[in-house]
Amino acid sequence: MKKILIAGGGLSGFISALYVKKVFTNLEVFLIHSPDIGILGAGEGTTPQFKKLLDILEIDKRDFLKKTKGTLKLGIQFDNWNGDKDSYLHGFGEIAFKPKSKDRTEEENRLALIHYGISKSIHLDKLSCIKSLIDNFKSSLFLSNQKQNLTTDSYMDALHLDAHLSAQYFEDIAKSRGIKVIEDKILDFELNQEGYITKVLCDSETFDCDFVFDCTGFARMIIGKKYDTEWISYKKHLTLDSAFSFQLPIDLKRIKPATIATAMNSGWMWKIPLTYRFGCGYIYDSNFTTEEEAIKEVEAHLDTQIKVVNRFKFDAGRYKNSWVKNCCAIGLSSNFTEPLEATSIWLQFLSLHKLMECNFFDLCKDKKIVNDYNKYVADLSDLTMNFLYFHYMTKRSDTPFWKTYSERTSIPKQLKYLIDFWNQKAHTPHDEDMLGDVFGVASYLMVGHGNKFWNKKSSKDYCDVRNLDNVKKFVSDIPKIENFLLDKSITHEDFLRYL
Repeated sequence: MKKILIAGGGLSGFISALYVKKVFTNLEVFLIHSPDIGILGAGEGTTPQFKKLLDILEIDKRDFLKKTKGTLKLGIQFDNWNGDKDSYLHGFGEIAFKPKSKDRTEEENRLALIHYGISKSIHLDKLSCIKSLIDNFKSSLFLSNQKQNLTTDSYMDALHLDAHLSAQYFEDIAKSRGIKVIEDKILDFELNQEGYITKVLCDSETFDCDFVFDCTGFARMIIGKKYDTEWISYKKHLTLDSAFSFQLPIDLKRIKPATIATAMNSGWMWKIPLTYRFGCGYIYDSNFTTEEEAIKEVEAHLDTQIKVVNRFKFDAGRYKNSWVKNCCAIGLSSNFTEPLEATSIWLQFLSLHKLMECNFFDLCKDKKIVNDYNKYVADLSDLTMNFLYFHYMTKRSDTPFWKTYSERTSIPKQLKYLIDFWNQKAHTPHDEDMLGDVFGVASYLMVGHGNKFWNKKSSKDYCDVRNLDNVKKFVSDIPKIENFLLDKSITHEDFLRYL
């Protein structure tokens, strides 16, 4: 029996262990983590794909939410990113853009609605029923009249979670499914003459292994330190390098099912609702402020004192190769951009899914398999970085950080190509081929429109050559649809209490 070792715990470690055990039931999977090493717990948000991950792992979503004190997430609300006190929503799911048409696909209808809004100078939030649900503290679920069951028309929502409780939840499930969880301190790794890991040396004993997952987070004990893999920095694009987290009290009756991302003087602040607190943090560029100054700025903004729970420094980037010899880095061990858009677990899921398509433990010496995987993961990270950089292409110029951002950084080549392409031609569903498995065309349109980036001409040209009667009908029906949803959907509080 092949022995698969997971080095490190936390969300990345236990999710990796569960994923391997789910796909390859005949493998012996064991995980080693040190109780002395804490969990970063900076980002407590997910994307809608997290629900798919739970489905694959056969984990009940409501049980997960209940035991991790999580909440629903219908999107991300960006506040003051243009310095004008305005906000915009990057919303999830079908219910935001769903005009009916027999002649166009659902995605074509969705983009037609967005282009129509841009061409008519309509704020996209006005075309989204999600915004009304969020502002009225509603969920995306309905209570059936016949049965006391919750139903929903779409899987548009992601989840907020407590990182520490979630890691414990996954650990309990891992143990129940036959994964050996060992609390020990990893000291080193023994390599054979070809450079493959054969043993993991711990404080208490030594373990044999056939394949290792590096889930050691920012420590990056194997891919970084043992194999000295080349690091590709994103510093010339994403300059934020420091963060601290803190918590705030919460009123269960007024929990918006959304992450709030507020632009600050030298970065941005996140605010994530859980059932018993807000998880918050400020991520900033240390060249423009100190931690002490940043704390004072947050306290002035919130009009309350805060207590820092955790702090960390980082260099946004990725390793050139995530799979080296018989070791694959997952999560923070492989790459990190920043918490914006909550991409960490999503990229981990995509990486694991790609790796599980092959017998990775037997194919370590197949250069084509390994190279293809490394290119896929590198592209995921680069495409995510492109989208995050796009958020900083705003109109804001009221502080030194925002005023000089475009001067101090360079626009990623892939992103520049996309922008030049879209300035000549309106976004279409066919453009998804250029965007890989991460953020799609609608996401670029929503963020770009929120930052007042796109001009009307391309959208008007797009609309002029199409019959948009169904879109116009949908726009006229939005008030009626909103009223129906607000009447039928249960409050976020009621949903959480229902759990």
